[in-house]
Amino acid sequence: MIADSSPLVERDVRVFPLFVIVLLSVSACDDVRSSPAADVPSTHALIDLVIGTVEGPDEYVFGRITGLAADTVGNIYVSDVQASEIRMYDADGAFKRRVARSGSGPGEVQSPCCLAVGLDGRLWVRDGGNGRYNWYAISSSGAIETGTIRMAHGDAWYSMAPSFGSDGHLVDVGHRHEVDASAIVRFHRDAVGDVFQEELIRRPPRDSLAEHELTRETGVGAVTMVFHQPFGPFHLTAHSPRGGWAEAVSSRYSIRWHVSDSKPDVHIDREWEGPEVTAAERDAARNELEESLRRIGASFGNLPFGVPERKAPLRALQFDQAGRLWVHLTQPNAEAPRAHVYDSAGILLADIIWPERVSVVFLGDDMGLGIRSDSLGVNRVVRLRW
Repeated sequence: MIADSSPLVERDVRVFPLFVIVLLSVSACDDVRSSPAADVPSTHALIDLVIGTVEGPDEYVFGRITGLAADTVGNIYVSDVQASEIRMYDADGAFKRRVARSGSGPGEVQSPCCLAVGLDGRLWVRDGGNGRYNWYAISSSGAIETGTIRMAHGDAWYSMAPSFGSDGHLVDVGHRHEVDASAIVRFHRDAVGDVFQEELIRRPPRDSLAEHELTRETGVGAVTMVFHQPFGPFHLTAHSPRGGWAEAVSSRYSIRWHVSDSKPDVHIDREWEGPEVTAAERDAARNELEESLRRIGASFGNLPFGVPERKAPLRALQFDQAGRLWVHLTQPNAEAPRAHVYDSAGILLADIIWPERVSVVFLGDDMGLGIRSDSLGVNRVVRLRW
């Protein structure tokens, strides 16, 4: 890593491999499925910028980063839930200003979660502590205009970045518990915050997620616990900044992508196995599960599942700023993170690999922003190029 004169910002000067996109044609039909195209060559993303320090000016010390975003000129935005503020850095990692501070007034935040940049260039934050979304329009002179849209539900702490419709309107995502506690609702909001459309994403059946509910009588009454199979399947969802959403059950490489109301759903299916569960992982998972079972007087035999031989193949779904879908794969512990990238026709465009211990939060056209934590739990912002 080649550092500049400041110890707080590191820059790396390297030659980056080209991001190769393979374009194939797909005929239109009611139910588009990904073609069995040959795998594309892997592209290794490299870190070219690190922001953060253990000790130094407050602007470069992070408590717990909950959101990252970048605008079209390269400015980087960071939400820190511990400091309850949003900071702005330039493309070289130099601190520019605090966009939002702690509070409940206009433009202020309480426990800010996730960030996004809309089609109009405004920065959006999910302001969980205040139960709202804030937007910020920042001029080249540094003047900040701000506005607010209240959440249409009571699920303020749902960790999901703001997303948008194809025309740029806000899509407010959360659970509406009085209707169906397990279903995800996409509330489409107009410029003044009124809901003009609702989309419901129902949770898959519990048996497909390897969950089991046990109820036991105790001295203080009945106790019910839901047990999930270690390394078992989860319901994965992702919401695009350019309209649409995708979902999958992580146990199968089978993804449903709702591109838009005017286009048929895209289904992406591939044969893919997750990595094996190691002996150490198996023992640790079993011990943890047995300890939880003992708390309610149950045993391993009360569950319809055990610890599987393999982990679920999918780890997460995520969209980039161009509306491409990233399918994060579950990797063996010793291997670097990896994702397949698809276009809206379900065609595999790229296979991206990036350094270990980096959790990618924001994806641009040819760059990403992630969080890297060291052994002491210190957060730093890293920028990836591919």
